[in-house]
Amino acid sequence: MAVLISILLFNSGYSINDTENLLYLQAYFNKRNVEKVNDYHTEMTRYSANLKINDYQ
Repeated sequence: MAVLISILLFNSGYSINDTENLLYLQAYFNKRNVEKVNDYHTEMTRYSANLKINDYQ
């Protein structure tokens, strides 16, 4: 009986740890995607700003 309880506790502890790891990974990839979008946005604004400058010349 004690062995069964310890196995259950170990498994639940392990799965909680897994969930934390998954959340961490999810947050990490979300951050990376946000950075990518921001980079793309700055590139596009820079590009459109250059086009406007060319129009004025």
